[in-house]
Amino acid sequence: MTAKRIHILGGSCAGKTTIARALSDRLGIAYHALDDMHWDNSGGYLGIRRDPEERQRLLSGVLDRESWIVEGVYYNWLADAFQAADVIVILDHGTWTRQARMIRRFVRGKLGREDGQEEGLRSLWETFRWNHRYDRINLPATRRFISSVGRSWTDCRTFEDVMKAADADAG
Repeated sequence: MTAKRIHILGGSCAGKTTIARALSDRLGIAYHALDDMHWDNSGGYLGIRRDPEERQRLLSGVLDRESWIVEGVYYNWLADAFQAADVIVILDHGTWTRQARMIRRFVRGKLGREDGQEEGLRSLWETFRWNHRYDRINLPATRRFISSVGRSWTDCRTFEDVMKAADADAG
């Protein structure tokens, strides 16, 4: 039996969305991007944070379901999600692998081969800087937060690793 409530974390370009989509297809469980709960892009503008109460309402609507996959980089507003999850996985590839993926995604986007945000060089540079801080600051803070709510996680690198973690934690 496989876990029905799966929480996937990782830095930018760690593969969260790709793996969440693949799990969703394989397991028949809907996946939800935490970015869609955190950011309000309804006005056509990027970078506007949702009101915390609205964000919590959206999250609760997902957590109330029998099964779900959530994916994102966030942690400090997700205690309920961590506690409700059957399995928590952190995709950990390291800074330089994620950096190379960012460059590839940026170039593919400019060539029209990949959908995505309208990124300029400045936003790419800012993402690079954030990515370096993620391993030093955010990832350790994420692990401390998960521990503080009485949960543990499994470090994964591949879809197969995540499937093993989901199978192991469900059994």
